[in-house]
Amino acid sequence: MIASLKSQRAPGDTHWYLVERWAAEIAVPVSIAAVFLICCRVPLGQIRFNRPAGFFLLIGLASSLPFLLSMRQHNRYIFHSYPFYVLCLAFATDSIAAKLESLLDSKSKFRVAVGLFAMVFFIAGFTSMLAGKDHVRSRKPFYYDIYLQDIRLPERSTISVCPRGIILNDWLFADMMRFYKNSLTPEMGREYLIIAKDNGCSVPPGYREINRPPRIKYILYRK
Repeated sequence: MIASLKSQRAPGDTHWYLVERWAAEIAVPVSIAAVFLICCRVPLGQIRFNRPAGFFLLIGLASSLPFLLSMRQHNRYIFHSYPFYVLCLAFATDSIAAKLESLLDSKSKFRVAVGLFAMVFFIAGFTSMLAGKDHVRSRKPFYYDIYLQDIRLPERSTISVCPRGIILNDWLFADMMRFYKNSLTPEMGREYLIIAKDNGCSVPPGYREINRPPRIKYILYRK
């Protein structure tokens, strides 16, 4: 969090990371629009950048451009802006939708082809959703070692952690802030201390364990 406030680049961040992610995400709806443009034989001159399209484009830029230019490069910062860009594209290509509706009403073969095309995208989306269902696995240590043990921590306090790397390279800092409104520091001596197992960190005198075994990764101590 301190690194974010100071606009310091986190480990693994690159200056163009968000631009690349933005381009990759927007390429999908743009490619779909281009395919329908070709299939429906809609002239490029009918693509109109109208006022609604401009409105949603400005909203999307307002919610993502500051992060695209910042030192902090995480996709979650601009994830919320993607729907506005898609809405902009939808209003700009409404002529394709009108042509597509006309062809669906008049040509049964085209209707079947579009149905198959939609089914392919549905299956691809559903498959990718199933493939990512265990994404929370990387955050299981927090849930099992701390949150699901019904541990109560005082809000707006700072907790010592060891090793230092779990502050920047782990989801622990985000989960502690989201569920407990707590910050983390590598400085020892706070009332609470979190140590990652098997990292060679020594526990200062006067601390006792307060979360129950078995523990996946984190051991929580209190003075």
